[in-house]
Order: sequence, then structure tokens, then C-alpha cells
Amino acid sequence: MQQDGPAEENKERGAGGAAPGEAEKLYPRGGADTILLVIEAMLLQIIPLVAKFPRDHKFLLGDRLYAKLLDVQECCLRAYYSKDKRASGRS
Repeated sequence: MQQDGPAEENKERGAGGAAPGEAEKLYPRGGADTILLVIEAMLLQIIPLVAKFPRDHKFLLGDRLYAKLLDVQECCLRAYYSKDKRASGRS
């Protein structure tokens, strides 16, 4: 009987040691629109976390965190839908 080596173990794992096919389930298309999905997932995870912040931090840090993530999402959306893909995004 032959023992499975490290190569055999890696075949049964997904990317980064995750479950097989996990990344494909989360981001099935891959490519340029993956960043948009990642940012959306981050926003959806941050909302309940900020709700658990203490009152002092919720309104100061929570609002800043939301604003920065929305700014990043806006920049990514502009880059994704821009006609000139070579533009650096700086004006």
C-alpha cells in the first residue's frame, strides 16, 4: 500500500489550504470583477461588526471605516467601468 505524500494532500485542499472549490464558490468568475465582490463582502461583514462597537467608537471610527470602504468601492467601480483601461485613475 502506497502512502499519500504532500502532493496528494494538496490535491484535496483548495487555494491556501481552504476547502476544495471554496474560492470558486465565493468568486466564480475570477478576473477583474473579483475585487468588486471582495469589497462588497467586506462591507457586508463590517456593518454588523461596527454595530457592536461601543457608542464612542461606533460613530467616529465606524463612520470613517464605512466612508473609506465606500471610497475604495467607488474607485474600483470607476476603474472597472471606465472606457480607457490604461488610465491611472488620477486626475
